[in-house]
Amino acid sequence: MLPVPDGLARLARHPSSISIVSVVGPFHSGKSFLLNALVGNTKVFSVGRKTSPETMGIWLCRTDMRASDGSEVWLMDSEGFFGPGVAESYDAKIFTIATLLGGHLVYAACT
Repeated sequence: MLPVPDGLARLARHPSSISIVSVVGPFHSGKSFLLNALVGNTKVFSVGRKTSPETMGIWLCRTDMRASDGSEVWLMDSEGFFGPGVAESYDAKIFTIATLLGGHLVYAACT
């Protein structure tokens, strides 16, 4: 897993504070669905209709929402844990990144 240099440079130039809400959990537990509901648009985060995972890696979405301190609220979707053929060490990396970057962490555990 590597950061994208262009993305980091763009974030460094961002003019205001950002508050990130991270959502993690097993694959097909409703993470993308929940984030789409928060944004009010079912097309922002891709929702899989198959048994294979849809979200790969970590996706960010800038929203029009503001936190109480005036910062922009961005939503972070993450690849689901326990996906087929995915090592636990990779899941741990996804969880660590989402936890460190997110000001708020939601664990979706729908079964």
